[in-house]
Amino acid sequence: MRNIQCSWVKEGPKLAQMLLASGVNDLGGTLINESISTSAGAGHGQLVPPRELRRLVRDLGRIPAQRSTTYGILKLYADGHDDDTSPLDAVENPDEQFGSYRRLTASGQFRFAQAKPRGSARSATAPAGAGSRLGEVSEAPQPPVRGGVTTTP
Repeated sequence: MRNIQCSWVKEGPKLAQMLLASGVNDLGGTLINESISTSAGAGHGQLVPPRELRRLVRDLGRIPAQRSTTYGILKLYADGHDDDTSPLDAVENPDEQFGSYRRLTASGQFRFAQAKPRGSARSATAPAGAGSRLGEVSEAPQPPVRGGVTTTP
């Protein structure tokens, strides 16, 4: 295998850094409105800014690189300077800006609710409790960010 990715979302940035020192060569990328790992109990959020991911790599004496989804190197950060800034580096509260899966699941807004019977009599063919409605999403979900941070030896 040429590339092994650790998930800072599941492991946290510090353990992900330890995994980089143990043979892993990819940190993954920044996730927007991540819900899979969060719903499974991961507690490390959805954003480690790109600049911070590169710092984690450099602190191990490795060279960070931006990669494509298919692991092609898009940009090497070999010079040690980090003039490349991403709008994600300026995000102060990712849950506020991108949404929070934990907040969404705690909200009653999107839960099934018992439908109110029409008129005074229930239909003879509808079982008790039949009918439910689902809240509507007010904003379109953000598209995922493609690619991630990989390293070179």
